[in-house]
Amino acid sequence: MSKKTIISIGSSALILILCVSSYLFFKSKPSNENDTICKTNTKSSEKPSANTSTPASSEPSNGQTSSTGSSNSSNTTINTVGNTNINLLNHGALAQQDKWVFYSYNGLCKSMLDMKFGFKRLNFDNADNINVIGKWIYYTCRNTLFKVPTEGGTKIKLSEDKVYKMIVSRESIYYTTDSLNNKIFKINLDGKNKIEVSGDPCESFSLYKDWIYYCPSNDPTGKIYKIKTDGTNKTEVVNSKCFTPIIDNDYLYYITNPMDDNKLVRMKLDGSDKKEFNISSLSHYVFHKNYLYYIDHNSKLYKMNIDNNKQELFVDLSKYAFTAIASLNFINDDLFFLSNNTDIFKINEDGTVEKIKN
Repeated sequence: MSKKTIISIGSSALILILCVSSYLFFKSKPSNENDTICKTNTKSSEKPSANTSTPASSEPSNGQTSSTGSSNSSNTTINTVGNTNINLLNHGALAQQDKWVFYSYNGLCKSMLDMKFGFKRLNFDNADNINVIGKWIYYTCRNTLFKVPTEGGTKIKLSEDKVYKMIVSRESIYYTTDSLNNKIFKINLDGKNKIEVSGDPCESFSLYKDWIYYCPSNDPTGKIYKIKTDGTNKTEVVNSKCFTPIIDNDYLYYITNPMDDNKLVRMKLDGSDKKEFNISSLSHYVFHKNYLYYIDHNSKLYKMNIDNNKQELFVDLSKYAFTAIASLNFINDDLFFLSNNTDIFKINEDGTVEKIKN
């Protein structure tokens, strides 16, 4: 073998050794920061599913607030109460948390507050009594109580009871059930630890701090009572024939006996500042910024100044709803109504109406 051939073989071997050494060195070296970022962001680059159009915003982290809310460290407002009493009186078809609105329209959906930049359908349940707290949505579908993550996912059944009305507050769910004569019960957010709050049957109730206000449906006098959320200290509030008590901004509202022309009454929780509104035809109503908005039996929406009782025809909803009005809800400063055929409409401040399209 020639000297030249030996040198050539030696050079090749040396090159091979250097290549193997370099490979082992870089393989053992930890991934750099850019590699970690790329791996972390892989999920964020995934395309949304075909039936969603998701706004570019982060989901609020777990925390607490309602319309009167608190902010967490990431400057997102998280509910302590899942919806307002007045919205839940109107079936709770919409609920708000921070910059998001959750609503029922051909399924349970979420969208940004202005509802103009697409939506995400979380499931196909026809949801009522929608409450949102932290990372969970609580709702009923055909009187069955569920919760589902605000980003969508597997829903969880929380009770075997047939739930009629409900509200979620902090760590508890309060509801009436057809299964047990419309009594008021309380369970934890995981569905455990069921407690009877009131043995009186009632069709609706209103939550204010640690009190529940209700009218017993088996009481011929039609009085309004309040009871602590732990089931103690039942107290008479209104000693007259009335129904549908609602708490809104530290005021109690209720409807008087139908034989008394269906008057709407407002008073402070201590019984002072009592005021009556003579409204002979009333099907749905909400309060917002010192105004009463109500729909009569002809699907006409009126706006009344609470201080001076001056009212005006705001919108003739019969032009837009081809069936009866199912609910009337305020989200932020926007008024929405839902027709019985599940169409949702937004009523602007100038009285114009636009249909929400999903």
